[in-house]
Amino acid sequence: MESIKQNTAESKDYPYYLLIPSTVFYNKKLSSIQKLLLIEIFYQTDQGKYICELTNKRFADIFGVSEVTVSKSLGVLGNLGFIVITYGFEKRKIEIERKIYE
Repeated sequence: MESIKQNTAESKDYPYYLLIPSTVFYNKKLSSIQKLLLIEIFYQTDQGKYICELTNKRFADIFGVSEVTVSKSLGVLGNLGFIVITYGFEKRKIEIERKIYE
């Protein structure tokens, strides 16, 4: 029970629950980590612009996986059309395809 309290204290900025679109939850092409990564992208996205700028390291820290796993997972999400990844001079931006919300 103590670990639940610690996790809650560390993630005090997170809402009590996160919603999972059915197009993600029931998608058999996505692994569990890819689904969780996509949900985190939804949460971290600036809703007005549909852009998330978290680094692979930050995603890896959140989920306790390697940066390689994050990179490969983002590639799969991009190939399946869930996200669009663009690179600028200083930062990577992950854009969410709006079709997820349909």
